[in-house]
Amino acid sequence: MKTSSYLTPERLRNLDSYSYSSQDLSPISNYILQPYWRFCASFLPPWLAPNTVTLIGFSAIAINVFTVALFNPDLIGPAGTWVYLSCAFGLFFYQTMDAIDGKQARATGSSSPLGEVVDHGFDTLNCPLGGLIQASAMGLGHSPYTFLCTMVGCWSMFVSTWEEYHTGTLFLGYFNGPVEGVLMAVGILTISGIKGPEFWTQTVGETLGHLPLISNITLQSMMMLFVSLAFLFAHLPLCLLNVHRHISAKHARALSARGPTPALQEAYSQLFPIVAFTALAAVWVLSPWGIMLAEEHMIEFALLVCFLYGQLSSKVIVAQLTKGPFPFSPALLVPLAIPAIGVNTPLFGLPILLPPILEIWYLHLALILSLISYLTSATAVVTAFTTYLNISCFTIPYPGSSAKAMHSPLPTSDPDAAEGEGDGEAAPAGVAGRVKKFGLQGLGMELKEMIGVEGRKRSNTSEREEGLQGGREAAKEARRVARVQ
Repeated sequence: MKTSSYLTPERLRNLDSYSYSSQDLSPISNYILQPYWRFCASFLPPWLAPNTVTLIGFSAIAINVFTVALFNPDLIGPAGTWVYLSCAFGLFFYQTMDAIDGKQARATGSSSPLGEVVDHGFDTLNCPLGGLIQASAMGLGHSPYTFLCTMVGCWSMFVSTWEEYHTGTLFLGYFNGPVEGVLMAVGILTISGIKGPEFWTQTVGETLGHLPLISNITLQSMMMLFVSLAFLFAHLPLCLLNVHRHISAKHARALSARGPTPALQEAYSQLFPIVAFTALAAVWVLSPWGIMLAEEHMIEFALLVCFLYGQLSSKVIVAQLTKGPFPFSPALLVPLAIPAIGVNTPLFGLPILLPPILEIWYLHLALILSLISYLTSATAVVTAFTTYLNISCFTIPYPGSSAKAMHSPLPTSDPDAAEGEGDGEAAPAGVAGRVKKFGLQGLGMELKEMIGVEGRKRSNTSEREEGLQGGREAAKEARRVARVQ
């Protein structure tokens, strides 16, 4: 389904009812990183747009990829100590900027649905690229493990985006990828910088002493096993459970604006794109007749996945914001389906349709076309959102008093108190009000506030859409005045 089908005037009008909702239960985020993020955000100048903060953060990931491609192209190493430590710093810097862009949005009164598109859009690009950096840190080389590293972040992000599409809320658990997962990745890079990537080739027994069943497993294999099991038996089941709960008639409040509640089978079938995406990529990369592993093309493959998956996941984000139908995006599977078929025809006793010389040229061409397609799609979305909302993407204009209402700091006696509220409808006051609207979950939310837990707070994916109800209404009024002028 084309992105443009979500950018019609009818769809864009749904942005007026936009309301951001998130729940972060991570103790590390709420009690350790939040003070640090607030401290960092205090240094941001008021003229710096939140989306620019996000872009600056992602530039660190781009530098990481360039560094690895230049100084550790075989993904084995060892590269210089500075390579791994600089990548660790770059990843932590990205996490920091991804968190404080929302604080900047709230401080400047520039929260908007576009912020979520830009923020989550860069997150989707980071999924395969971050996996590539981790493969380099652990010396995985151009191997099936590197393929797994590249894809596992995409699985997690897509399922979370699918969950938010149905529930209307971004859920982050007590241990989640964007907080603890990123910190773990920073730790891996730091260890590789100190001890070298060969550290990860040791067995568990050599590192920790004898442990039953796992002593002879390498640390590389243990890390791959851990991230795979964490997704399959923790992240995925919780996402499925949340969607199951909200699709039922009893918990359908987030779906009411989209029309009839879909059947569970329909919702679960919407995971087909990421399953097909992974399967086609695996059939291509892991083929014994292909050259992706044998001739070391995993860096270029990760870039191809970056731009294809970036569109696949971003379309779901746009659909969620515009309340459009779920996008299956079959066209994005074609660039992977062609080589998946072309290199595996010998399996059926046929001549290979994509021999090595053609496969490498196909990879180059697919990468270029995927980049052009991604930039075209992203430009269309940003242009449509900025035009409709009467805002700029990477600057904060001050054309007059009407803009001041939109871009002035949101009024609040406690800056942190506003962090738990979205741009949409304010939560009912008191325990009774919240229980009436949200059921037992509302009671839990109230109890969290009573004991000081910032339950509805974003940690990693930024809080740009959060603000007070009054600020949201002021922003809408500013847009109306600007259009009249």
